[in-house]
Amino acid sequence: MEKEDFDKEIEKKDILTILSSTDVANASCEELRELCQHMQDQMKKRYNFLVGEWVGARRAKNTRNGKFVSKDDVIKYLENS
Repeated sequence: MEKEDFDKEIEKKDILTILSSTDVANASCEELRELCQHMQDQMKKRYNFLVGEWVGARRAKNTRNGKFVSKDDVIKYLENS
């Protein structure tokens, strides 16, 4: 498989891609259940940090335990990839 095809295949399964293309308001309970299970699986296996704003401050959370982490933890992770 070519790298471009591999990247497209991975993107199809990415929760961010799936969430932005899913009509949640009109999805069935089964579709939503599958989406939630897929998101849960990816949060355990693929994603390590969520980065965003909490109570007006930019922060990062560990997806494994839900605890806030330092900016240095995120930088170390990115540099060691």
